[in-house]
Amino acid sequence: MKIYLQDRVPESQLFTLDSDYWVHYLTNVRRLRSGEIIEVAGPERVLTTEILDISPFKLKKISSRPSEKPGYQLWMLQALTRKKKFETTVKLGAELGVTDFLPLLSDYTVRQPKNPSRQVERWSRIALDSSRITGRDWTPRIHQPVDFSRFPAKTADVEEFFYGDPDGANPAESFPGSVRHVAIIIGPEGAFSSEEKNFLEQLPATPVTLGPKILRSETAAVAMATLWLHYLNS
Repeated sequence: MKIYLQDRVPESQLFTLDSDYWVHYLTNVRRLRSGEIIEVAGPERVLTTEILDISPFKLKKISSRPSEKPGYQLWMLQALTRKKKFETTVKLGAELGVTDFLPLLSDYTVRQPKNPSRQVERWSRIALDSSRITGRDWTPRIHQPVDFSRFPAKTADVEEFFYGDPDGANPAESFPGSVRHVAIIIGPEGAFSSEEKNFLEQLPATPVTLGPKILRSETAAVAMATLWLHYLNS
């Protein structure tokens, strides 16, 4: 059993868990009790701890180790779609191993976020829950939505860009041998506008096809991430 903290894990031998979210999850959902062992993962270290008490939630550090890092960067840049559709991308993409999600406001974006900070908080919770299932040490980063033309400034570490296009290259030709810091760009349900397509070509970004059929944006996002990670791991 592992939980995740956004800040550094405590250095003291005994400490109190002050996250309402995790206290509720551990006591009311998992119904853990004193004496049980859990891991507490932070950005740099993971603690193995024993539960001493649940009210307040007190933990005792047993051991500590460095956090395992993904060893790659996989950004998912997706034009905002209807609420549940983008949440599906975050849920499944986080479970697969996407490291960063950056929502895009494109020419054909279906909806504009009314409260971006609140939306990012919700998406972060969804990503966190998917990460918990995998048991890995890290969780994806969720970034604030940006206008389509401004995403290069947010992805300075990305070395190669790919985008979905029915006329693009086969993934078997484009993904093997690619660098380890990449971004996959998925358009809205109405596809990229001609201006956005030109922008991608000038970036430059590599078009990749998933076949002649038109896919839902969340389906395309998950399929592209799965294929890139498959070729990375093989």
